[in-house]
Amino acid sequence: MIVASWNVRGFNKQFKHKELPRVIKKENIVVLAITEHQVTKQKAPGIAKKVFPQWSWYGNYGSNEKGRIWIVWDHT
Repeated sequence: MIVASWNVRGFNKQFKHKELPRVIKKENIVVLAITEHQVTKQKAPGIAKKVFPQWSWYGNYGSNEKGRIWIVWDHT
């Protein structure tokens, strides 16, 4: 099992959406922590579904309005 973390700024950018799935596949990552992503609570579900369509995810928006941490994992 490969667990990784990525401190990314600008996760709202389209090129970041394309880059991350390639890295996940190449490195066989099954759990990923994404920090400092600057994604608002309103945009989070759409981006998570687009970038991680088969994965589950959790953001810390309940404890931090800016939600600076996501945990995503392959539940299959």
